[in-house]
Formats: sequence, structure tokens, C-alpha cells
Amino acid sequence: MQWSDVTRKPKFPMLIGAVFEIGGNTMYFMGNSKWFLLASRLIAGVGAGAESVILAEISRVTTEAERTGILSTMIAIRQSGLLIGPGLNVFLRLANFNIGPFKVNKYTDPGAFMACLWTLELLLL
Repeated sequence: MQWSDVTRKPKFPMLIGAVFEIGGNTMYFMGNSKWFLLASRLIAGVGAGAESVILAEISRVTTEAERTGILSTMIAIRQSGLLIGPGLNVFLRLANFNIGPFKVNKYTDPGAFMACLWTLELLLL
């Protein structure tokens, strides 16, 4: 995102990325057709671009000596989430209820869960 490079204000692009992630995961939760689910993954993928803003900001504000350690920690945290996240389906598969017209079950739970986590990140940001 060149905009954050020019303005030196990464917060707004990160907020926009989180909004796209929330929207895409909410659509994934509500998914009623394969094309709607494909569109939801596309929208959530646009929000994933905020990761590059975070890494670029870390590179900009750290010294060369501390940069490698901090970037390694950030990547390790991300990879840990990719390893642990699918294990959460052990608990999420047990859900079986409705939220309004939307059914919450083992297929739609991950979208709702991720939308909640991205909303929490948005509030913390």
C-alpha cells in the first residue's frame, strides 16, 4: 500500500484492511452459494493486504540490528495462528443454532469466529 508509505500513517490502511476482513468473513458466515463464498474470500483477501503495511512500518521504525528479531517474531506469531487456528474447529464444530435467518453450524462457524476476532482487532487498533 503505497498510500501508507507516502503519508507515514499506517493506522488508517490497517483499519480499512480490518473492515474488509470483517466484511469478507461475515459474508463467509452468511454464505448461501459457492459464488457468494468465493466473493467473500476475495474480499477478505483484500483485507489481508494490511499485513504488508504492518511489516513495512516495523521495518521503517526499527534499527537494522533489531529488525530481524522483531520481523521473525511477527512471522512466528502469524505461523502459530495458522497452525493453531484449524484446531479450534474441534470446539466450533459443536455449534448448532440460528442467528436470525442464518444457521450457525460447523460450516459457518469459522466465518463468524473470524469476523468476531477481526472486530476485536479493529477495536484494539
